[in-house]
Parts: sequence; structure tokens; C-alpha cells
Amino acid sequence: MVDRITPDSPRWHHYCDNAFDAINAVKHKWKNPLYLQRPILRLLYCDVSNCGYCVNNPHLISENAMNNLLYGRTKKEKKVVRDHAYSPQFASRIVLDNQDYLNDWELFKSVFYDCCFITILTQDENDALAELTISDDDKNIFKVKVPTYKKYDHVGIKLFKYKAKWDQQPWKDREFTPVPNTSLNVPSYLTEHEKQYLA
Repeated sequence: MVDRITPDSPRWHHYCDNAFDAINAVKHKWKNPLYLQRPILRLLYCDVSNCGYCVNNPHLISENAMNNLLYGRTKKEKKVVRDHAYSPQFASRIVLDNQDYLNDWELFKSVFYDCCFITILTQDENDALAELTISDDDKNIFKVKVPTYKKYDHVGIKLFKYKAKWDQQPWKDREFTPVPNTSLNVPSYLTEHEKQYLA
């Protein structure tokens, strides 16, 4: 077997490599009623989350999150969260439903990279997005109420692109430009796979 990791591999490749091996190790449990599916689906999510927020960061922020950072006076008022816009747990379904992804490191790596795509939102916005998925592992239920490419519009999120002159530049000194929600650039393979789960 050819080593997937080399001395000059970026940090996120190590997390991707771990997810690739972990999911391959349990792929035989997928859709087997003897096993809970959630732990299997969490494997990709955990490695995506652990590799950091700089891998695939298009510098998108919601208007409400921007206002929190610019005008919030307390720590609570300034609170924002980073949303993985393409849902690594759903991407796990794509990979497990089409296990050719688990035979092709480069293909899997491209999905992993897509899953690292983040936006900055308020906690309320993130919670509203979470409500657009119906999931009950005990009853083997999984439904998507709204496709990913429509979710931000559905909950009323307005996006801005931010620009900083240096990494730690204060938010009040950054430039913000409104952008359409199509800036999410949801991958077509995700949109296509979601169709079978639409409620």
C-alpha cells in the first residue's frame, strides 16, 4: 500500500487519513440493524472538527454574527459559532451509501476538504439550521426538511464576506461585503444525494 501521508503533508491530511481508516474499519456495520448508526456517522465529523477552522475557510459570516462581534458589549452578546455548512455527518452518509469513496483516497480527501467549509453564525442561527434535519437512530429515521443549498435562505441568514489585513486583526477593523447565499457553493454531489432523504 502506498503511504497517504508524506513528510510535507498538511496537518489536515493527518485527520483525513484517520477518518478514512476509521470509516473503512466500520463500513460493514452501515445499515446493519444490530448497530447504532450515529457513532459511525460521527467519525468523519470528529476528525473534520479536530483539524481546525482554517482548512476551508471562505471568510463568510452572517449579518447577525457580524453585528454580535461589532456591537456586542458582553461576552454573551459577542458569542458566535462556526458552522460546517455541508454537514460532515451527512457527508458520512454519502461516503457510506457509496463505498467507492472508501476505495479512493483522493476522492475521500476531496469530500473531507469540502466538509471543512465553515461559516460564522450566531448560536440561534446554528440551532435553526439543526432543526431542518429529522434524525432518530432508534427508529431508523433520517430526513432532510430543506436541501443544504436552500437552508440559509430558509432560516433568513444573510451572508457577508469579511477581509482582514492580518490574522488577528480586530473585527471592528475588518472589511465586510454582502454576498449572495449562493456563495456557499454547495457541491452538486451533496445536493444530488440529499434528494433521497428529503422529507
